[in-house]
Amino acid sequence: MVPAALCYTFGVMIGDRRQGWAVFIAMSVLFVPFVFYCTAMEQHGNPRIDALGVTSIAGDAQPGGNMEGKEARFGIANSTLWATATTVASNGSVNAMHDSFTPLGGLVPLLMIQFGEVVYGGVGSGLYGMLIFVIIAVFIAGLMVGRTPEYLGKKIGVFEMKMASVGILVMPITVLFFTSLAVLSPDGLAGLENHGPHGFSEILYAFTSAGNNNGSAFAGLTANAPFYDTWLGIAMLLGRFFIIVPVLAIAGSMAAKMPGAALGRNALNAYAALHRLPCRHRGAGRRANLRAGAGARPRRRAPHPRRRAIAWPGSPASPSPTRKCCAPRSSPPSPSWTRRRSCATR
Repeated sequence: MVPAALCYTFGVMIGDRRQGWAVFIAMSVLFVPFVFYCTAMEQHGNPRIDALGVTSIAGDAQPGGNMEGKEARFGIANSTLWATATTVASNGSVNAMHDSFTPLGGLVPLLMIQFGEVVYGGVGSGLYGMLIFVIIAVFIAGLMVGRTPEYLGKKIGVFEMKMASVGILVMPITVLFFTSLAVLSPDGLAGLENHGPHGFSEILYAFTSAGNNNGSAFAGLTANAPFYDTWLGIAMLLGRFFIIVPVLAIAGSMAAKMPGAALGRNALNAYAALHRLPCRHRGAGRRANLRAGAGARPRRRAPHPRRRAIAWPGSPASPSPTRKCCAPRSSPPSPSWTRRRSCATR
């Protein structure tokens, strides 16, 4: 509940709650369908077990489906719900053996970790994983419609895209490199208890979990060996800490930019209050004071004390307001000086 509520908190902090709700909905769309999909795959059962004469049909003796590696008190629904929830975030706790899931059921926790554990803010990482996806999505959408990509009223430039690309590529490069190293090494293959495609899935899951700081595993792999202790630790170091550098670089670059006019007035007021900026912003066709607590009510700017109207020779005593010039405070300018200097040449 707390990580999900922080999506709304994010919207409040930036002064635009719609952005927080948009992030929350995107996370929910990623999470909820996969819960039902994993439950359906496990409830369908395993044809290989049915071929051995073990029934997977619900009855008085069992709830039906694939109950291998699951506790009877939890059943399939609670097991698949927790398997999905523990892998969409950096949780890692389990109440069922993921290695005993059906092939399509075990695909869900593996895929959720490979997404970067971005749903509702990963433990120890927060929202930055999803916000990197948001920046990339905004950039691609801007290219498709032919507009300069902006997020929160700030332009997404080359530097932000480079850092976002680095943050996205750190994890797949780390996981794929060490998985290929384990597959090609005799020491890596020595820890397998299941060979074939499932054995490869166990190695891939191990480095995916370590690189994303999850902790769950396909338990058929014997990882308590010098080979896996060393390379899983290095994968954890690269996957967790090397992504921090580009994320902080994006945060610093975005914080240094002033929001543009396309941002809502509430968000601009929040930005001004956060940075203590007494500046003014022209929005919705009028000036809005950005002082903290001033709200969105426009205020008329008082005339500068040095700005005065100058009576031109032959002009009426009350000149037009558009013919104003800056003049010395001590004495009015001479007629010859006013002929040489006009408002058009200031």
